Amino acid sequence: MNEIENKLEKMLKLLEEDFKVEYDSLKRKYEEEYNKVVESYEEEIKKISNKKIKEANEKANHIVKLAKSKSELQLKQEKLKLKNDLLMKILANLEEKLIDLEPKKKKYFYEKLYNDAVKIIDEDFIVLCNSKDVDIVKSFITDHQIKADDTIKGGIILKGKNLIIRNTIESYIQENKNKIFGFVLEEVGDINAD
Repeated sequence: MNEIENKLEKMLKLLEEDFKVEYDSLKRKYEEEYNKVVESYEEEIKKISNKKIKEANEKANHIVKLAKSKSELQLKQEKLKLKNDLLMKILANLEEKLIDLEPKKKKYFYEKLYNDAVKIIDEDFIVLCNSKDVDIVKSFITDHQIKADDTIKGGIILKGKNLIIRNTIESYIQENKNKIFGFVLEEVGDINAD
């Protein structure tokens, strides 16, 4: 039995060695397959991750562009409002200065307003002006009736039967506001919010 046992033991050893070789071969094969699958998943995850990062960057850039455009538009609107407010204040200030002109300068200005208005009307008329300006207007208009009208801040109105010519300080400023704005912008420059 010793010999049989020896043979059996040798056979078992050979089987064990074959098994070990087979086991090691299968183990390597499965480890290689596992590593390939892991590598494939890592590449897929990396691709998906890069795609999501790219999409997130594009979305973020789009949001930044929209926010920038919106803020630039708001800035332009604020700048325009500021410019408009400033120019309106300048017009109001100019109107007050013209209303408060010293009598000699006011007479010259009102004569100009009157002469411009007379060119337009071809019927009989009366002249309306603020009660504070009646004496000034009477100093250069002698051939028409002059009446006080305190709804007129400054300047004159020629009132005929069918036609009314408003040549007030307010209408004069409105008529010339583009020139005034142009002059102001030429003198002081445009308003920059930079």
